[in-house]
Amino acid sequence: MVATAALIATAAASVLGGVQQYGAMRAQAEFGERMANLQGQLDEMRARSAIAEGDFAIQQVQKRARQVEGSQIASAAAQGIRSDTGSMAAIREESRMNALADEMQLRNNAALNAMGIRTQSSLNMGEARMVAGARRDAAVATLLGGGLNAASA
Repeated sequence: MVATAALIATAAASVLGGVQQYGAMRAQAEFGERMANLQGQLDEMRARSAIAEGDFAIQQVQKRARQVEGSQIASAAAQGIRSDTGSMAAIREESRMNALADEMQLRNNAALNAMGIRTQSSLNMGEARMVAGARRDAAVATLLGGGLNAASA
């Protein structure tokens, strides 16, 4: 009778330990997933910020290009030269082309930066999901193990 009671107590303790460990491991998996999702949201904000910074830099290039063109027109006018023909027109066109090239480079850099952030974020989130899945599987295995220990006791 005492041996049976001890056996039942041991089995109950084994099941209870398995259930507690299952709960803790499951909570770790859920926490890891929540943190990965929060990090993903933060990374998306960083990617959008990279695009916004690129847009701001482009606006600065455009502003500077307009200032340069205005200076070229004023300089030509001060010398009595038409700025819409001949070599002055060619100089203005070259300045515009340089500004456009700068804009394209800035836009490309911002897009590449954002893509890099998003790609790394995707990899990190995928890894976090795999770890969480493994933790859930381990939690189930622990729960089953506790049950098997109780059955064999």
